[in-house]
Amino acid sequence: MNLLFDGARTLGLELNEEHLRAFEVYYRELVAWNEKVNLTAITGYDEVQIKHFLDSLTCLLAVQVAKEQSHKVAKEQKTREPATLHPCSFAPLLPCLVIDIGAGAGFPGLPLKIVCPGLQLTLLEASGKKVRFLEHIVGRLELAGVEVIKGRAEELGRDAAHRERYDLALARAVAELPVLLEYALPFCRLGGLFVAQKGVEADAEDKTALSC
Repeated sequence: MNLLFDGARTLGLELNEEHLRAFEVYYRELVAWNEKVNLTAITGYDEVQIKHFLDSLTCLLAVQVAKEQSHKVAKEQKTREPATLHPCSFAPLLPCLVIDIGAGAGFPGLPLKIVCPGLQLTLLEASGKKVRFLEHIVGRLELAGVEVIKGRAEELGRDAAHRERYDLALARAVAELPVLLEYALPFCRLGGLFVAQKGVEADAEDKTALSC
């Protein structure tokens, strides 16, 4: 896991041996299950470290920027900052109630949970086969505070137990941004954050979403 370790350090994150062991187990289980369940097209050891694990951890940067901007606005407006949540042990800026929409093989939610064990994480996935993998890997990694739900965002977002509950909603390669906003925003509490991980199409989707 040298590539992950070095890459995380460039993000300002210091991974310890426990983190790296967990990611190693995650990788081995991902590859083993992928032989019978279509979880991901990316299975190379180096590629998974960078394109799945490290890419997931970059969500921490987005959260940090959003928090800093929020605090700046609050200071400029001379308003009282909202009460902070109980901080996670690894990244104090990360909110504690998180939902990963269309979790797939667990990205980005589970890598964040590995380095921020204080998270209360909900993994929402519609595919039964992927749900079984998520349940397996959560148990294999002995991760507490993780709920795996088989369902669709457009339905669960209307459930009072989940609507406007989460501090942070995550989505990675789920749908185009205008559709994704409709899926994700019902989960966010007032003042919550939504992080949509996108590739080269991000700018075009952003313009489309703003015009809707």
